[in-house]
Amino acid sequence: MRSIASSAALFSTGTVGCQPVGPAKDEATFVVCAVEIGETTIDVGTALISSGAAFAAVFPSGAPVSAAYAVAEASAKESRNGLWEGTFDHPVAQLLDGR
Repeated sequence: MRSIASSAALFSTGTVGCQPVGPAKDEATFVVCAVEIGETTIDVGTALISSGAAFAAVFPSGAPVSAAYAVAEASAKESRNGLWEGTFDHPVAQLLDGR
């Protein structure tokens, strides 16, 4: 899968750093991670989602947690990248149905 190779390359060539951005209801901590490659900073979440290796998170209401991640997911889906190469039920839809 191309997205796995892309992700491996991303993590093997740069320095990854993560910053906490807030607490979750289950006492977990939300973090944003970025990779520094040379003088370029790449958001890890955006890279994974846009390559089709991950999904954008949503609130229980179904609204996206991050508009940027929702756009990255829509782009991956439109380009049929990674997981979007095939057909499946989106896991977020499955989770929201079980509310």
